[in-house]
Amino acid sequence: MLVESQEQWGKYRGMNPAFVEKIRRKRREEQQRKLKEESVKLAARKTIPPERLAFLESRADIERMKAEARRNARIQGLKREAADAILAAAIHEADKILEKARAELDQIYEVKVNHTSFTRIAKRICKVFGYSMDEITSSGRTRRLVFARQAICYWAARRSNLSLERIGVRLSRDHSTVLHSRDKYPKKPAEKGRYLRPLA
Repeated sequence: MLVESQEQWGKYRGMNPAFVEKIRRKRREEQQRKLKEESVKLAARKTIPPERLAFLESRADIERMKAEARRNARIQGLKREAADAILAAAIHEADKILEKARAELDQIYEVKVNHTSFTRIAKRICKVFGYSMDEITSSGRTRRLVFARQAICYWAARRSNLSLERIGVRLSRDHSTVLHSRDKYPKKPAEKGRYLRPLA
């Protein structure tokens, strides 16, 4: 039987006694229902044979082991992916450093016969257009700046001994951009009647 303290029911003072009794009855019914459910669960546990309990426990252990194995495999996979990503980044960075070193060496030793140094070509064109090399290598897209950049690409490809990739490194551009600039530059002087030799 449900026993309420005087303090617990103090808040119901002055209320309708029938209503208070209704609340008491509902609480008693709820407590009896919970006790009945607990007794049914306890009885069900007692009726399960020990062999069945051992089987269920072994199955639970197997499932836990499988979950642990899957988690460990996932962790190992993530570790391998991280190692591959770090290695790829290191290789990419090494390639960039190597390409930059080659460009610097080319700049130092550009003295081959019938070739003009990239630095000389770039300085001459910058002087004609009134730009600095910092402006040429910047991300600026004004018409005159783009034309100056294309002129450097064309004359560097024609007169220097640098590849398109190395010209791109000097100009902070991709080699495909250098290729496009090299092919497009002769078309603009041609509009004024000055035809330049196209490069293939």
